[in-house]
Amino acid sequence: MSIHFHDERLKGSYNSRDTDADWVKTMQELTAGEDSKHAADIGCGGGIYTNELLKLGADRAVGIDFSEVSLRDAKERHQHERRLSFQQGTAERTGLPGSSQDLVLARALIHHLPDTGAFLQEAGRVLRSKGRLIIQDRTVSDCLLPGSHSHIRGWLLDYFPHLAEVEKKRRPNKMDVLEQMKAAGFTNATAFSIWEKRKQFATRQQLLGELRQRTGRSILHELTDSELEAFLDFLLTKLPEGTVTEADRWTIWTGQAT
Repeated sequence: MSIHFHDERLKGSYNSRDTDADWVKTMQELTAGEDSKHAADIGCGGGIYTNELLKLGADRAVGIDFSEVSLRDAKERHQHERRLSFQQGTAERTGLPGSSQDLVLARALIHHLPDTGAFLQEAGRVLRSKGRLIIQDRTVSDCLLPGSHSHIRGWLLDYFPHLAEVEKKRRPNKMDVLEQMKAAGFTNATAFSIWEKRKQFATRQQLLGELRQRTGRSILHELTDSELEAFLDFLLTKLPEGTVTEADRWTIWTGQAT
């Protein structure tokens, strides 16, 4: 069964970790010298990355998501940060005023969208001239990298080949997204890869517990409980008993609005 983002059982699933310091550094380098006073996080989930936009120079940041469950999580987690706000909207209809943002982030969003082009048109509408768009998502190549103690997804797709087919159908193509950005009017469109640490676990049991809850991992909702338990048993034969640091490779697309 695929993930349903309005399900109350997802409460806390997308706000239960911190960001990787290296990710913040990469984004700071990408936006260095740019005026990013007003920033938007489209598909913000629990608001983890909305908060990080403040570290990129934003005076105010707004998170947009269509899930009321995720928005409640975001508001609860960041209730004491007055520079943040969260509101309901979709990637294609954010509800933000035109030419109101200096920076738009869309992390782990476009593989869920039926029409990336419609989102890009909306991003171009809400960005000011020369405003920056940053898209972060996994391509098929990112997902199909070999499994390892850090790249758990690779083992998952080897263990369940049908999940590799799911990823092939939903994941964006690097060159296609660049062409769509150009068609939507974005200039200086480029793409590059990064490794981002997801989370460090003190023990493998902590990781297995999070996987069992499917925390922040939409692909695991494609599995039955018994299938998931079989995979966790498999991981016990692979993972060390001590610290486990989970990481994923991502593709970053970026460009500027006209």
